Formats: sequence, structure tokens, C-alpha cells
Amino acid sequence: MAEKMHENPKSTIQDALISLNSKRQFFDIAATLSYAFRLEQLKKLKGAVKDNESLFLDALHSDLRKSSTEAYISEIGFLLNEIDEAIENLKA
Repeated sequence: MAEKMHENPKSTIQDALISLNSKRQFFDIAATLSYAFRLEQLKKLKGAVKDNESLFLDALHSDLRKSSTEAYISEIGFLLNEIDEAIENLKA
């Protein structure tokens, strides 16, 4: 953390702008419009949520004092259901 405090803010902003421009260029070529791309991204998101479930549960307990059951039902399970619904309603 101490290393981050000594970073050059201009460098950090420049890095962010470079990353943003890269994302915009990718978006502009319409690669994100295909059904296959969107489906794959939703599946990756779902996998990432599942793979990091324990981290989410720990954070929700630490920040909001939610039990693991409450956190899963109100946050993680809800999100996974939303992703499933997005997949079901995805149009080609």
C-alpha cells in the first residue's frame, strides 16, 4: 500500500486513459454486439462470482455484518439469478 502512495498521479491517470481508449476502440469495432460474445461474457461473470463467493461472503460480513446465509440469499444468489435471467433473455 505504501508503494501506491508514492505513485505519480499523472502516470496513474494516463494509464487509466490509455485503458479507457483501448476499451472504446474495442467497443467501436462492434465486437461486443455478437450473441456469442455477450453470452461468453455473462458466463465468465457468473464463473467469477462463483469462484470468488467466499471473498464476497467475507466482505459482506466485514462491511455489513451479514451472515453467510443472508449474504448469499440477498446478494450472491440474487446476482447469479440475474445473470441466469440475462442469459435466458439474451437475443441474437
